[in-house]
Amino acid sequence: MTDNTISGDRRRRRAPSLEPEERRAAIIAATLPLLLERGVSVSTQQIARAAGIAEGTIFSVFPDKHSLIHATVLSSFEPTPIVAAIAAVDPDLELRDRLTTVIHVIADQLVATEPLVAALRSQTVPAEVKEPFLAEVARYRQHLVTAVADVIKPDRRLLRQSPTMVAQLVVAMVFATTRGTFGLGDALDTSEISTLLLDGLLKRDHAAGPARQPTRSTERVRR
Repeated sequence: MTDNTISGDRRRRRAPSLEPEERRAAIIAATLPLLLERGVSVSTQQIARAAGIAEGTIFSVFPDKHSLIHATVLSSFEPTPIVAAIAAVDPDLELRDRLTTVIHVIADQLVATEPLVAALRSQTVPAEVKEPFLAEVARYRQHLVTAVADVIKPDRRLLRQSPTMVAQLVVAMVFATTRGTFGLGDALDTSEISTLLLDGLLKRDHAAGPARQPTRSTERVRR
């Protein structure tokens, strides 16, 4: 028996006794960085070593590796940390700067979770796994919309749409333009997204539109 094996055995023996939910959370926490680093090629043996447990302990909590990967990806969409980060944006910033900061927070989170979603998509995902995942992503997005709306509300008088509608547009735009699994095309800079939402697509010198020629009806009224 090698020294590494003895060391590994001792580490596993010293693993604390945890309640099932605590053990589940600990295994997911150990899996997350490995999944980001190695993708779905990570082995349950590597995960067990990182968690300081016997490999069989994983399968006492999860029926198979696919279920563990799914649970790990799902855990990355727990909205509490990002909602707190959005709420922490300085309320004294101008609306444009606050919105740019919020967009940056969301985009960074999506970039961080993209490898996890890619790992999940690389597998054959049964409906009983895919549907809860999509529901969790929808719940995550709704939490983002609510948090962004709260940041926008102090300046609602400046906006043509409600804070909730603006927040929905913000979240949809970030999801659509973030490079990677979520994005539909090339990524936009966070300030560009903010400018696009607040100023529209027309250049400032064309924002008012071309001068309208009077129609015959208006000419008759003038006469």
